[in-house]
Amino acid sequence: MDMSPFPWLKDKPDTFQYHLENDTGDFETYTRKKRLDLGESLLKLRRIYLDTKYWLYVRDVYLNRSKNPLHGEIVKELRRLRDSGSTICPVSYSIFSELLYQSDPVTRNATAEMIDELSDGCTIQPPHEVFRRELIHFVTKMNSVGVELYEIDQMVWTKAVFILGDRFLSLEGSPFSGKQALAIRKTMDDLFWSINLAEILGQWPLSDRNKQENNIELAESLTDGKFEHQKQSDSFEKLFLDEVQGVLDGHRSILGSFALHLGQKNGLEGNLSKNEISQLGNILGR
Repeated sequence: MDMSPFPWLKDKPDTFQYHLENDTGDFETYTRKKRLDLGESLLKLRRIYLDTKYWLYVRDVYLNRSKNPLHGEIVKELRRLRDSGSTICPVSYSIFSELLYQSDPVTRNATAEMIDELSDGCTIQPPHEVFRRELIHFVTKMNSVGVELYEIDQMVWTKAVFILGDRFLSLEGSPFSGKQALAIRKTMDDLFWSINLAEILGQWPLSDRNKQENNIELAESLTDGKFEHQKQSDSFEKLFLDEVQGVLDGHRSILGSFALHLGQKNGLEGNLSKNEISQLGNILGR
């Protein structure tokens, strides 16, 4: 009997020796190509985006407790389309966050297993990553007339374990040689790439119902405040600009990091601290 905390690891790929013996490029090129290849393959497929309600319908069919025959037909058709290789049902950060709120392990795991089956573990990057990529793509396109760029639709895809954003192993300062460190980093990315949603949630604590109730109260309070604000005599233009400002406020660090990247690309030397990057983002977000 396998008593390890991650029994599913025995079925995962071990590509260390392959990377050690073969030149698969530098780390950034290797990981970027993997994500672009995924995007290219997904753009050739029909993509059906199910909202939370329909994923719950799918889950109930999986658990044999659905009371609506139509839901069973929907799942049957989705499975047929998926098995034919023509269609996929990718998930987003919002679906994943909703899944984390489930406090029952049976229903949560069942939902995750059906998502894995219909999505093949393919997900859209989280909102902050999509914003960053769209910003870079837009500015690069405006400043590189005639240069062929990848379509942004191809650049927003990843796998389940990276649904909160890309995270890469750093071995800076390790005792490994450069070649060994590079092989280890690529191997870990290959491993993470193969982990599905059900395996991730198997290590994730269940949601606390008490905290959920507090979040509901906070959401109701914020909603009430929003409606009160709407009663004021603000113009549509002001309300719109306030919304834009709110969006930019949540992305100041990205704006600052991108401005620093542009500066360094154009000959600016030196670096900035996280606080300085945030301050730069504040200036750009005004």
